[in-house]
Amino acid sequence: MSEHPDLVKPHGVARTTLPLARKDQKLTDARVLLEQDRLYVVGEEAAKLTLTCTTSEGPALCEVLGARAHAADAMTNAPMIEPSAVQFVGDGVKSALFAPAQHGFGGYHGPISIDLDVRVDGEEGGARFEVIYTPAAPARFTRKVREEMVDGSLHLHVQVDVDKPGRYVIVARVDDTTGDGFAYLEFNDELEQGLQDVKLCIFGKLVHDEQAHAPFVLRDIEGFLLKESHPDRETMVGYDGPYYTTKSYDLKEFSDTEWQSEEKARHVDEFTKDVRAAEEALRLQEEGTKIKP
Repeated sequence: MSEHPDLVKPHGVARTTLPLARKDQKLTDARVLLEQDRLYVVGEEAAKLTLTCTTSEGPALCEVLGARAHAADAMTNAPMIEPSAVQFVGDGVKSALFAPAQHGFGGYHGPISIDLDVRVDGEEGGARFEVIYTPAAPARFTRKVREEMVDGSLHLHVQVDVDKPGRYVIVARVDDTTGDGFAYLEFNDELEQGLQDVKLCIFGKLVHDEQAHAPFVLRDIEGFLLKESHPDRETMVGYDGPYYTTKSYDLKEFSDTEWQSEEKARHVDEFTKDVRAAEEALRLQEEGTKIKP
């Protein structure tokens, strides 16, 4: 986890600061800061959208004159859906809870744009949020987990109920008993229809390297069905907060052996060949330099 700070929290969406988009395209001193708690929304979920405004002198009065949600312009084959008004409220910081299912998008799958008309310190322009909506989850987490120690690593078999078979990507984050988030777990494989177990592995050497102490907490979990179209996924309803707590284990029960696999061995062999080829090319170059008259 320490090597992937952008993955520490689920649904992570980077904050964006942009110039206020004036209709006449003139340069402006006004800036809008856009924040949202998630990009992917499924079923009855809602995304929290937040807007704050500044100028070069600091925080500025920010007014949302109007906001409309509509199917993204890129979705040329989308069904006809009337734009829906979105209400932003608040003093200073403007925010809205946008639930696509409540705004007429119940049968729509794809990106939704929320366009805002904004006035910043007397200057008017526009801003845009975007969410990607899945009307019905392709699979569900059942909250059942089975754990087993295999070759010094802890395997968590997370049960899911699959409606649509296909390739799924499921990720989770793990904290140790001190609350330190030390592991990012990922599954990427085919699942059949019906009740299926997804294996997430807490690798033994990682436990040793991070000096992580059990019981471990599966802090959150999220997933999606991968598609070969646009949008590229159908999202599952994830869980934020403790999903499962493991049994207690002693550190000595975990192996400190490095990861080995056919794929790793293949990559190491290829990298070794590349290094040897580079060394040979350098040797020939040096020999050619030496015999130069």
